[in-house]
Amino acid sequence: MGALYSYLVWLTWTPTLNPPAQERDLGPPVEERGFNLNSTPYFPAVRELPCVLGISPKYFALNEERNLYVAKHHWLLLAEVIGDLTIRLSPQEKRKAKNYGLSAADLERPCYLVCDRNGTIFPLVFRLSDDDLRAFKHRLKGQFKEGRTVAVFYANWSPFLMGIAGVVVGRLRSIEVIYCPLRTLLWADRDSELAVVENACIECGFNVSVDVICDKCRQLGRYCTKRCRATYSPLHKKMCTASKQVKAWKALDWDKFDEAWSTEV
Repeated sequence: MGALYSYLVWLTWTPTLNPPAQERDLGPPVEERGFNLNSTPYFPAVRELPCVLGISPKYFALNEERNLYVAKHHWLLLAEVIGDLTIRLSPQEKRKAKNYGLSAADLERPCYLVCDRNGTIFPLVFRLSDDDLRAFKHRLKGQFKEGRTVAVFYANWSPFLMGIAGVVVGRLRSIEVIYCPLRTLLWADRDSELAVVENACIECGFNVSVDVICDKCRQLGRYCTKRCRATYSPLHKKMCTASKQVKAWKALDWDKFDEAWSTEV
C-alpha cells in the first residue's frame, strides 16, 4: 500500500468505538470520589488539555519574579492504542521522496491512533530528535500495541491540517506504555477507592470484616464471603499491573510542581 494512500485512509477514516470507561459501572460521580483517574486537573481527557497555541490558566500561572508562565500542577493524559498510523515507505518511495527534497525520516514519523477515557479518538504523533527517534525504535516501538495504554505527561493538543487535532510527543522521557487496556486502569482506580471505604466488600459492596492484601501490588481488598473473594480474585490477577501503577500515581504529589517528572529510570 502506498504511503499517500495510507495517509488518505487515515484522513477519511472515522471509526466508532464505545468509550472504554463505559464498559463497566465506575461507581459514584467524579466530584464525589476525590482524587482519581477521572480528576480533570491531573488526568484530563484530550478535549480538556491545554492548547499548544496558547496559555491555559487552568494549567499555567504567571511567575512574576521570573516573568514567565509556569505549570500549576502535574498532569497526565491516558489513552488506549487502537491503531498504528505510521507510514512505512518502500525503498522506491524513499528514493522518490529524496528526489522531491522530502525527508523519509519525517514521512515515517511514528503515529498511532488512540482513544481517551471519554471515547474520543485522535492521532498521537511523535516529533522526536534524532537521538530520541533512535531510542524509540530500539526501546519503545514494539511496546505500542493495540489494547495497551499510553501515558503522556504534560500533553497539549495541537491543530493539524484539514481541521484535525491531536497530540504531539516531542520528548521521549514524557511518555510510557502501560501493559493493560485503559478500562483496566479505570477499574483498578475504582476498586482502590472501594478498598478504603470502611467495611465495603470490593465485589458486592456489602459490609465485611475480612481484609486481604495482594502480595504483588499491595492493594487492600475486603470480602464478605469466600464466594465473593473467589469471584473477584481472577479479575484482580488481570488488574494487578494496573493496580500497582494506580497506587504509584496516587502516592505522588500532583499539586507541587518543582520540575517536570520524567518516565526515564
